[in-house]
Amino acid sequence: MSEEKIVIRSYPKVISLLPTAILAIIFGIVETLPFIGTNELIQRGLGLAFIIVFIFNIFILAFEFNEAKTFGLIGIIILLALIYLLLSQMNIIAQGSVFNVISGTRVILSAHAYYLIGFGILFVMFLIWIHRRWDYWIIEPNQVTHKSGIFGKIERFPTQGMKYGVEISDIFEYMLFKSGKLTLYFPTEKKIITLSVVPGIKHIEKRIQEILGFVEVE
Repeated sequence: MSEEKIVIRSYPKVISLLPTAILAIIFGIVETLPFIGTNELIQRGLGLAFIIVFIFNIFILAFEFNEAKTFGLIGIIILLALIYLLLSQMNIIAQGSVFNVISGTRVILSAHAYYLIGFGILFVMFLIWIHRRWDYWIIEPNQVTHKSGIFGKIERFPTQGMKYGVEISDIFEYMLFKSGKLTLYFPTEKKIITLSVVPGIKHIEKRIQEILGFVEVE
């Protein structure tokens, strides 16, 4: 029999910057290689790729991409690409103009800059991880407990009549961390709790079903 409780931790959306941190550290390592450090063309390519990934990461932070928004974004990108190809074929705009602008962009970051960005983001995430050691929820068959703060502030809610909802509100966050939104509703307390970014949301949903199953049997 599995343990009749589950610990749930919710995180802020800033953890979505993890790909930027990892890419920055990788590019920092690449920049330290002897044959890369003196090659400006490769440095410019790395810098441009990093800026694109960083902007895309900020885009993910700014908006929640559900299925509709994700397919809509892909559709817009494809539409813009087709419009560009059509206009270039009609000689309304110069062929290859976008690529010329991109190739003419000079973005060069030093290895130290990559390391500072990458490890700086990881340090922030480490502080978030530490903070969440003292801020979490425990769901048991008879009660839901919220523990917060270094001194252990505790709130308790009954599971009797409790309702919950699971939503994959952001496709990219789910791809990165298998995370989703968990909503807990306590009718007796007339209180709704929303945990926005919960990693492993499908596993947690399954465990909650098992735990609420214990309540139903009793």
